[in-house]
Amino acid sequence: MKMLLRGKERVTPKSGKSPFTMLHTSYPKHGVDGEATEAIYIADSFPLPPLVVGMTIDVDRDGKGYLLAITEMDTPSKLNINKS
Repeated sequence: MKMLLRGKERVTPKSGKSPFTMLHTSYPKHGVDGEATEAIYIADSFPLPPLVVGMTIDVDRDGKGYLLAITEMDTPSKLNINKS
């Protein structure tokens, strides 16, 4: 699924569990005014391409929704999320 990377975050749980990366994404969805959003949790062992906020990524999942791959589709768009 083609998604726009809106943010990425390094999370270190206080409970002693393993740290992970969280990607904040958005994508067009039928019936949604604007775009739907999703947070994707990624274990440290999962291979990631170099990700830059604003770029379009392709998120590939299996039939049960488990993450298979994330690939970069293009360079960051001219998205300015910090616009005043």
